[in-house]
Amino acid sequence: MERTIAADFVRRLHSLSGRILPPSPEPTDDSGKDYMLYHAVSAVTPYLAGFPGVTIRPALIDPIDWVDDWPVVRGGYGPSDTPQPAPAAQPWQYNSYQTRIRPDDLPGARIASLSDEF
Repeated sequence: MERTIAADFVRRLHSLSGRILPPSPEPTDDSGKDYMLYHAVSAVTPYLAGFPGVTIRPALIDPIDWVDDWPVVRGGYGPSDTPQPAPAAQPWQYNSYQTRIRPDDLPGARIASLSDEF
């Protein structure tokens, strides 16, 4: 089921324009792990020095984990901002990424002065 959802999502994403195609239909490494490839802008140094208004947008890659048959980035922890294990780029390589599932948020203590009575 996971592969069907990922492949369908990628096909729909690419069919929006039909002008830009990836090298493969699914962002999967040689060990079978799914990945998300994207661009981001640093909150610390967003602009290219000497070019006002031009943002630095490096390509980033993070693993996709499947939680309850739903794709989440890095087990629900979201995009990384530190170095991560590299995908397996060759058939003889292995992927050292270890899935950690983010626990569900728990409700905090009720603040009586901010709560309605309904």
